[in-house]
Amino acid sequence: MFFIGMKTGTGEGRDDLGRFYTYYTLEELEDHLRTAGLTPAENWTGYGKGLSGQYSGWAVIRADG
Repeated sequence: MFFIGMKTGTGEGRDDLGRFYTYYTLEELEDHLRTAGLTPAENWTGYGKGLSGQYSGWAVIRADG
């Protein structure tokens, strides 16, 4: 079992704290997991305020291997 959680979106950029992110959509993340030989089983998505104070989308995916 494998869990991954991250901000979602498109493109790349820095947040207000200077952290650099490459953003992926939920579909892209699931495709990457399949390419790695895992099977996405469940996902949770949401939208909230992070440590930098910015609001963004996020996803958590559970995959089986």
